[in-house]
Amino acid sequence: MAKTEASLHKFTILILLAFITRYSSAQDSLALGNDYSSLRFSEVKSFFDKYELPLINCQSPDLFFESYCWLGTPYKYAGSSKSGIDCSGFASMLYEKIYGKAISGGSRDMISKCLIVEKDSIKEGDLIFFTIYRGEVSHVGVYLGNNKFVHATTQGGVMINDLNEPYYQKYFYKVGRLEKE
Repeated sequence: MAKTEASLHKFTILILLAFITRYSSAQDSLALGNDYSSLRFSEVKSFFDKYELPLINCQSPDLFFESYCWLGTPYKYAGSSKSGIDCSGFASMLYEKIYGKAISGGSRDMISKCLIVEKDSIKEGDLIFFTIYRGEVSHVGVYLGNNKFVHATTQGGVMINDLNEPYYQKYFYKVGRLEKE
Protein backbone atom coordinates (compact mmCIF):
# COMPACT_ATOMS: atom_id res chain seq x y z
CA MET A 1 0.00 0.00 0.00
CA ALA A 2 2.86 2.40 0.80
CA LYS A 3 4.26 1.83 -2.68
CA THR A 4 0.91 2.81 -4.24
CA GLU A 5 0.72 5.95 -2.12
CA ALA A 6 4.30 6.88 -3.09
CA SER A 7 3.43 6.40 -6.78
CA LEU A 8 0.31 8.54 -6.42
CA HIS A 9 2.34 11.21 -4.63
CA LYS A 10 4.95 11.21 -7.45
CA PHE A 11 2.18 11.43 -10.06
CA THR A 12 0.60 14.38 -8.23
CA ILE A 13 3.93 16.22 -8.13
CA LEU A 14 4.48 15.50 -11.83
CA ILE A 15 1.06 16.94 -12.72
CA LEU A 16 1.65 20.05 -10.61
CA LEU A 17 5.05 20.59 -12.23
CA ALA A 18 3.49 20.20 -15.69
CA PHE A 19 0.87 22.86 -14.87
CA ILE A 20 3.40 25.25 -13.35
CA THR A 21 5.62 24.88 -16.40
CA ARG A 22 2.76 25.28 -18.87
CA TYR A 23 1.21 28.29 -17.15
CA SER A 24 4.47 30.11 -16.55
CA SER A 25 4.88 30.41 -20.34
CA ALA A 26 1.25 30.32 -21.49
CA GLN A 27 -1.75 32.58 -21.02
CA ASP A 28 -2.91 32.66 -17.42
CA SER A 29 -6.27 30.90 -17.31
CA LEU A 30 -7.30 32.78 -14.19
CA ALA A 31 -7.20 35.94 -16.30
CA LEU A 32 -10.12 34.40 -18.21
CA GLY A 33 -11.90 33.64 -14.92
CA ASN A 34 -11.28 29.89 -14.88
CA ASP A 35 -10.70 28.53 -11.39
CA TYR A 36 -10.68 24.76 -11.00
CA SER A 37 -9.25 24.64 -7.49
CA SER A 38 -12.43 23.01 -6.17
CA LEU A 39 -11.96 19.89 -8.32
CA ARG A 40 -10.84 16.77 -6.48
CA PHE A 41 -7.63 15.34 -7.90
CA SER A 42 -8.74 11.70 -7.60
CA GLU A 43 -11.96 12.38 -9.54
CA VAL A 44 -10.19 14.30 -12.28
CA LYS A 45 -7.48 11.63 -12.58
CA SER A 46 -10.17 8.97 -12.86
CA PHE A 47 -11.83 11.01 -15.62
CA PHE A 48 -8.63 11.27 -17.64
CA ASP A 49 -7.82 7.59 -17.13
CA LYS A 50 -11.33 6.47 -18.15
CA TYR A 51 -11.15 8.26 -21.49
CA GLU A 52 -7.39 7.75 -21.97
CA LEU A 53 -6.92 11.51 -22.32
CA PRO A 54 -3.41 12.95 -22.21
CA LEU A 55 -3.61 15.43 -19.31
CA ILE A 56 0.14 15.96 -19.01
CA ASN A 57 0.64 16.50 -22.75
CA CYS A 58 -2.50 18.52 -23.43
CA GLN A 59 -2.23 22.04 -24.83
CA SER A 60 -5.03 23.48 -22.71
CA PRO A 61 -5.74 21.74 -19.41
CA ASP A 62 -8.64 24.15 -18.93
CA LEU A 63 -10.42 22.55 -21.90
CA PHE A 64 -10.28 19.21 -20.11
CA PHE A 65 -11.27 20.62 -16.71
CA GLU A 66 -14.17 22.62 -18.14
CA SER A 67 -15.37 19.58 -20.09
CA TYR A 68 -15.23 17.55 -16.88
CA CYS A 69 -17.30 20.16 -15.03
CA TRP A 70 -20.07 20.04 -17.66
CA LEU A 71 -20.35 16.25 -18.03
CA GLY A 72 -23.94 15.10 -17.56
CA THR A 73 -25.46 18.54 -18.10
CA PRO A 74 -28.80 17.84 -19.82
CA TYR A 75 -29.49 18.75 -23.43
CA LYS A 76 -31.79 21.69 -24.05
CA TYR A 77 -32.30 23.17 -27.50
CA ALA A 78 -30.96 26.75 -27.54
CA GLY A 79 -29.88 26.27 -23.90
CA SER A 80 -26.76 27.94 -22.60
CA SER A 81 -26.49 27.03 -18.93
CA LYS A 82 -25.87 24.07 -16.64
CA SER A 83 -29.62 23.53 -16.46
CA GLY A 84 -29.52 22.66 -20.17
CA ILE A 85 -27.35 23.31 -23.22
CA ASP A 86 -27.26 22.31 -26.87
CA CYS A 87 -24.24 21.30 -28.97
CA SER A 88 -23.49 24.69 -30.51
CA GLY A 89 -24.10 26.50 -27.23
CA PHE A 90 -21.69 24.14 -25.51
CA ALA A 91 -18.98 24.53 -28.18
CA SER A 92 -19.47 28.31 -28.13
CA MET A 93 -19.22 28.46 -24.33
CA LEU A 94 -16.03 26.36 -24.34
CA TYR A 95 -14.37 28.57 -26.95
CA GLU A 96 -15.28 31.76 -25.14
CA LYS A 97 -14.24 30.49 -21.71
CA ILE A 98 -11.11 28.55 -22.68
CA TYR A 99 -9.72 30.44 -25.66
CA GLY A 100 -11.37 33.85 -25.26
CA LYS A 101 -12.83 33.52 -28.78
CA ALA A 102 -16.43 34.21 -29.66
CA ILE A 103 -18.05 31.80 -32.10
CA SER A 104 -21.80 32.07 -32.20
CA GLY A 105 -24.72 30.58 -34.06
CA GLY A 106 -25.66 27.01 -34.78
CA SER A 107 -23.36 24.31 -36.09
CA ARG A 108 -24.00 25.38 -39.73
CA ASP A 109 -23.00 28.94 -38.84
CA MET A 110 -19.93 27.77 -36.96
CA ILE A 111 -18.51 25.70 -39.80
CA SER A 112 -18.65 28.73 -42.10
CA LYS A 113 -16.35 30.59 -39.68
CA CYS A 114 -13.72 27.82 -39.63
CA LEU A 115 -10.77 26.82 -41.71
CA ILE A 116 -11.45 23.23 -42.78
CA VAL A 117 -8.55 20.87 -42.01
CA GLU A 118 -7.94 17.23 -42.86
CA LYS A 119 -9.10 14.72 -40.28
CA ASP A 120 -5.56 13.36 -39.94
CA SER A 121 -4.40 16.87 -38.94
CA ILE A 122 -6.92 17.24 -36.12
CA LYS A 123 -5.69 18.97 -32.97
CA GLU A 124 -6.97 19.50 -29.48
CA GLY A 125 -9.65 22.20 -29.49
CA ASP A 126 -10.67 21.74 -33.13
CA LEU A 127 -14.38 21.68 -33.87
CA ILE A 128 -15.82 18.46 -35.27
CA PHE A 129 -18.91 18.68 -37.44
CA PHE A 130 -21.47 15.99 -38.17
CA THR A 131 -24.34 15.65 -40.66
CA ILE A 132 -26.81 13.75 -38.51
CA TYR A 133 -30.05 15.29 -39.82
CA ARG A 134 -30.95 15.38 -43.53
CA GLY A 135 -27.31 15.27 -44.63
CA GLU A 136 -26.70 18.84 -43.46
CA VAL A 137 -24.30 20.03 -40.78
CA SER A 138 -26.40 19.59 -37.66
CA HIS A 139 -24.04 18.76 -34.80
CA VAL A 140 -20.73 20.01 -33.42
CA GLY A 141 -18.27 18.79 -30.80
CA VAL A 142 -14.84 19.83 -29.55
CA TYR A 143 -11.85 17.53 -30.03
CA LEU A 144 -9.92 16.56 -26.89
CA GLY A 145 -7.32 14.13 -28.24
CA ASN A 146 -6.93 10.38 -28.61
CA ASN A 147 -9.98 10.33 -30.94
CA LYS A 148 -12.18 11.65 -28.10
CA PHE A 149 -14.45 14.65 -28.33
CA VAL A 150 -16.86 16.38 -25.96
CA HIS A 151 -20.33 17.48 -27.05
CA ALA A 152 -23.90 17.99 -25.92
CA THR A 153 -26.15 15.20 -27.22
CA THR A 154 -29.92 15.01 -27.33
CA GLN A 155 -29.85 11.57 -25.69
CA GLY A 156 -27.26 11.98 -22.94
CA GLY A 157 -26.47 15.65 -22.51
CA VAL A 158 -22.81 16.64 -22.30
CA MET A 159 -20.64 13.59 -22.79
CA ILE A 160 -17.43 12.32 -24.32
CA ASN A 161 -17.42 9.97 -27.27
CA ASP A 162 -14.88 8.43 -29.62
CA LEU A 163 -14.68 9.31 -33.31
CA ASN A 164 -14.17 5.60 -34.03
CA GLU A 165 -17.65 4.70 -32.75
CA PRO A 166 -19.70 3.51 -35.75
CA TYR A 167 -22.42 6.15 -35.22
CA TYR A 168 -19.95 9.02 -35.32
CA GLN A 169 -17.98 7.50 -38.19
CA LYS A 170 -21.22 7.34 -40.19
CA TYR A 171 -22.13 10.99 -39.64
CA PHE A 172 -18.66 12.61 -39.44
CA TYR A 173 -18.40 15.52 -41.86
CA LYS A 174 -15.43 17.86 -41.35
CA VAL A 175 -12.92 19.24 -38.88
CA GLY A 176 -12.91 23.00 -38.46
CA ARG A 177 -10.30 25.21 -36.88
CA LEU A 178 -10.77 28.83 -35.88
CA GLU A 179 -8.05 30.94 -37.36
CA LYS A 180 -5.88 32.88 -34.96
CA GLU A 181 -6.79 36.54 -34.80
